[in-house]
Amino acid sequence: MAVQQDPVRVISQSLDQSGLRLSARIRNISVRPVPAAVITALLYDANGNLVNASQTTVSELLPEGEKDIVFTWQEPFSEPVVRAEITPRVQ
Repeated sequence: MAVQQDPVRVISQSLDQSGLRLSARIRNISVRPVPAAVITALLYDANGNLVNASQTTVSELLPEGEKDIVFTWQEPFSEPVVRAEITPRVQ
């Protein structure tokens, strides 16, 4: 049995210098609409430790459609953020 891959992909992302704003663009790579997707952002420090996380839900993503998403945090973190991971999951 083949493993079905998630049709939503992160095609670009950008973490600002302060680490308080993470922007990304996602794309539905399938020919079918995606009714909803949960997008999770994980922020890491220089030692690979998780500093913070956030999640948002994106409503309908049309076939081969794209959307911009932005995660923001109000307060600086105790450790500088050097890396971010964004993971989409279709519901």
